[in-house]
Amino acid sequence: MKLAYAFMGDLQESKRPGILVGGGAHKSRDRIMAFAEKHRIPVFRTWNALDVATDDSPVYSGTIGTYGGPGRNFGVQNCDLLLILGCRISGRITGGMPETFARGAKTYRVDIEDGNDAGEFVEHCLTRYSDWTLKFDAWLQKCIAWRVKYDPVKPEHLSEWHHYGVMRRLSEQIPSNAIVTYDTGGNAIMMGHCFRSKRGQRIFSSNGNSPMGSAMCLAIGAWFADPARPIICIIGDGGMQLNIQELQTIKHYGIPVKVFVFNNKVLGNTLSYIRVNKKAVVACDETSGYSSPDFVKVAEAYGINAVSRDYWGAFDMVKWALGLASPVVVDLIDEDRCQYEPRISRFDIPIEDAYPFLPRDEFRKNMYIEPHAGWENIK
Repeated sequence: MKLAYAFMGDLQESKRPGILVGGGAHKSRDRIMAFAEKHRIPVFRTWNALDVATDDSPVYSGTIGTYGGPGRNFGVQNCDLLLILGCRISGRITGGMPETFARGAKTYRVDIEDGNDAGEFVEHCLTRYSDWTLKFDAWLQKCIAWRVKYDPVKPEHLSEWHHYGVMRRLSEQIPSNAIVTYDTGGNAIMMGHCFRSKRGQRIFSSNGNSPMGSAMCLAIGAWFADPARPIICIIGDGGMQLNIQELQTIKHYGIPVKVFVFNNKVLGNTLSYIRVNKKAVVACDETSGYSSPDFVKVAEAYGINAVSRDYWGAFDMVKWALGLASPVVVDLIDEDRCQYEPRISRFDIPIEDAYPFLPRDEFRKNMYIEPHAGWENIK
């Protein structure tokens, strides 16, 4: 395979290589991660690849894009060689200036739409060059250091009731054989920022389409496909209301799905956008025409176990819910909490300069390549 031959030649000369995986790389996950771990190459992921490069991999180096979470995009943006597998490189990845994405790197893109197969490509690199062992430990450790230092989940988020901390704690308790479905909006951003995935998990969403409420239907379908595995549904209050009637489907078939509603009583991502960009007000909170019901009472009306945040101090809701053999709804109320950072707040700067902006001297020290024009004036 000529493409693999060319890539391996460039890999020999590289100082800062990286691998970016998207959702299309899932079937080739084991071979990709084996290749990366053999050569100690940092692996970055999109939101659709939470279960491809999982957090427990020794080479996982961050989730990237306009909501670049752990690492703030520094790893992928400083690469000198980037292998892209199963990823369409959408605007959510590049930001508003596609020409600045991985601009210091020579890129190889392997995707089925180009008549290529990521699995075959990586298999060729593993078998044809099996006697090659290229180690990039120093660069890998730098990328991991960025991921750890710029973790969006801060210590204070874990010591108080905070939507980021709750998502992190939830992810830590979900077993490695679980199927996790999540919705659109703020809870999708929090999955990218806060969720720590484990090898063996299967994680589904509708990213790229984003119909609110789809997580409920995905969870039901997942149970019918594989009823032996734990099924976890993560959804917002807005999405919950769009398919709330599916609670009857869950009750009727006895589907033991665990539904965690991240309930800020607003359409959080929309409200966040309005506040940041000072755009016209639309119906996304109680003052403008949106509200949410008492999900505990609604679930109980369907004959489903339910509990709300009010009981958190009495017992661990997550552990309780996961331990039940029956369906359950957990209403995680955190009113008007809709800050999702870091993020790209402007589309005229590259994705490594995420908001909240770092002090300019700190930002400059993190750049191996030349920063974007005007970087020193960003505030």
